[in-house]
Amino acid sequence: MRVVRRFLDQESRAPVVERRLRTMELRNDIFIEAPAERVWHALGERFMHIGEWAAPITASCPVGSAEPGVGVMRSCNIAPFGPVKAGVVKERLTRFDRAAMAFEYEALEGMPRFIRHAVSRWSVSRVDDRRSRLRIHATVVLRGPMALLGCVIKWQLQSGGAKVAEELKYFVENGWPHPRKLAVAAPSLPH
Repeated sequence: MRVVRRFLDQESRAPVVERRLRTMELRNDIFIEAPAERVWHALGERFMHIGEWAAPITASCPVGSAEPGVGVMRSCNIAPFGPVKAGVVKERLTRFDRAAMAFEYEALEGMPRFIRHAVSRWSVSRVDDRRSRLRIHATVVLRGPMALLGCVIKWQLQSGGAKVAEELKYFVENGWPHPRKLAVAAPSLPH
């Protein structure tokens, strides 16, 4: 009886363990030396234009309406980013709250096959008149055998997300893109 009970307990935990292996929670917090309203303008009000400052995004544009709001989509041409190859990703806003300076979006198309679902939540909060805090929380659900490499993939995505946060910080604080973005955006010259 004890063996059967232990077996049943292990079986009932199996879906929980599998879900933990497949689901990654990625978080980045960064302080920005700029008023929250200025950060929100660059990030939220200009949601469709992430390609202006984020190095992994070579271009971005609205799909349909250019006014950010729930249900609105953008298309992003992406450079290789961690385990993600270059391509086009379409994303849809699922939450957009100007008063709270927060939004959430999900990837709809163009993600690698090993990613089942990806959602990203961004928020800006006021620290004082000259400083703000950016918080990013992404949830990525893996599929297939790549879930076994979850730790490596998480590290790569976490590192890439931290760089994107730094690029926004630099853009807002300095008024022009981070050197990483400029290096990606610069046309290569023939030898």
